[in-house]
Amino acid sequence: MKKVLVIGATGLIGSALINKLDDSRFSVLGTYMTHKKKGYEHLSISDRNSVFSLFDKIRPDIAILTAAFSYVDGCETNKELANRINIKGTRNVVDACGKYKTKLVFTSSYYVFDGSKRWYAEKDKQNPLNYYGITKMKGEELVKQLGYYLIVRLTNVFDFGLDEKNFVVRMVRSLRYGNEVKAPNDQYTNPITATNVAELVNKLLLDNKVGIYHVGGSEYINRYDFAVKVAKFLGLDYNLINSVDTKDLFQKAKRPSCGLKTEKIQKELNVKMLNVEGSLKLIKERIGMI
Repeated sequence: MKKVLVIGATGLIGSALINKLDDSRFSVLGTYMTHKKKGYEHLSISDRNSVFSLFDKIRPDIAILTAAFSYVDGCETNKELANRINIKGTRNVVDACGKYKTKLVFTSSYYVFDGSKRWYAEKDKQNPLNYYGITKMKGEELVKQLGYYLIVRLTNVFDFGLDEKNFVVRMVRSLRYGNEVKAPNDQYTNPITATNVAELVNKLLLDNKVGIYHVGGSEYINRYDFAVKVAKFLGLDYNLINSVDTKDLFQKAKRPSCGLKTEKIQKELNVKMLNVEGSLKLIKERIGMI
């Protein structure tokens, strides 16, 4: 069995990976930074010595780097922290992977693009609009220095029952308390669940894929319409969701409005991407009432 180290295993993507990686093929160990979890190793990727010490202890065949400073507006206002975690931290993991001959899976983002067109393929030119996107682009550049890597670019990722930080979970909680929610009508993506992301990463690993893959859902939708669909599916009062322009949110960081083309991964893995309703139905089957 191959040893897989999931770095950032208590986050949305990391939690899904822990649940979905094939335990007949992979021996999986997770790390945490702030949310301690029994059986997981503590790791701050910005601490170079700690990274190398853990790699020396575990000797993983595969490392999946999901840990990041992913608060987009926070990256804009605290670039030093974003740089320390997303760039220097990634460099530490890359260097450890190089030393210990570990395959690295790096989760990146559609934020590496500027949204000047509707859809982006894996080979399209990057031009991030904000500092978070810049750090992910620079992270990708570091990862590409390895001869054996997998970069998975993600779009708007959501799920239930894994963590409490993604937009959908916060929105549902607000609606259940009768609070209004603002959602931009001019930010488009193709949303996908963290569980689906983990299933696809599992397939990529089982097939020994390398290179860059885009992962997203089949439905191109703005965040307001997406929020309304989720609310209607759950029987919540979608009239509490207010449609606003991005400029009215006064966000610190500019956001791209675009989707990720997924033809490559669909063709190579022989899979079909789900729309929003299909994703919600599968979540409900998995965890029951949301």
